[in-house]
Amino acid sequence: MELTTPRKIYLLLSVLAVVAIFFLLSFKLYDNIDDDYSYELNSDGETVAVTGHSGENSKLDIPSEIDGHKVTAISKSAFANKRNLKKLSIPGSVEVIGEYAFDNCTSLQTVTLAEGVKVIGHDAFYGCRSMSRFDMPETVEEIGDFAFYSCISLKKLKIPAACTVIGTDAFAACESLMLDCSENPAAAEIAEIYTIPTDFKDTGDYLAVKIVVMTVILGAIAAAAIIVLPKFIKRKQKTKTKN
Repeated sequence: MELTTPRKIYLLLSVLAVVAIFFLLSFKLYDNIDDDYSYELNSDGETVAVTGHSGENSKLDIPSEIDGHKVTAISKSAFANKRNLKKLSIPGSVEVIGEYAFDNCTSLQTVTLAEGVKVIGHDAFYGCRSMSRFDMPETVEEIGDFAFYSCISLKKLKIPAACTVIGTDAFAACESLMLDCSENPAAAEIAEIYTIPTDFKDTGDYLAVKIVVMTVILGAIAAAAIIVLPKFIKRKQKTKTKN
């Protein structure tokens, strides 16, 4: 049966649509391939540090391995000024996020670090003004100077107990930030120095202590009222009787 002209046009458009979808999916699937990452060998000659990415992706999932080499670090300024980057995931194989690694990534909104990351270098996320969520693992031991400086959209960040080093002005100019220092008293002291609000509501231990303290205070007030108030009323009555 011979196809009419409208059917031929419809068939042609359908084929073109399928081809277009195929290419779009291909670009999406290969948007984060290892070949787009540059790297350098570490001193051990086996592991590598990522030094950059050639694309302008809105999402990056840093690989844990490139060309058979384990990725253990992100180099200095590796992804600085990536203005299109919105979502970032860093694997647990990475132990060190270098200084200025994501400096001035102004569109970056969400960052997820897997368990294993230990060091967040100084100025690592400096000026990431759109970042509203940062998932920090329990393995983080050090946060460098100015690491989160001017992350004005960051609302809450939990400092893990393992974190023993927090650099100068690490959270300065974070206008919306509330630190959860429930597992790290040292972080609470730093928050107080830099007048950063803290939130302990998520901590069972702290909440229990708070309830006990409040109960004791209220109990003392109630006891004082029971003992002192009758005496005060009695004294007032005596004064009126004399008058």
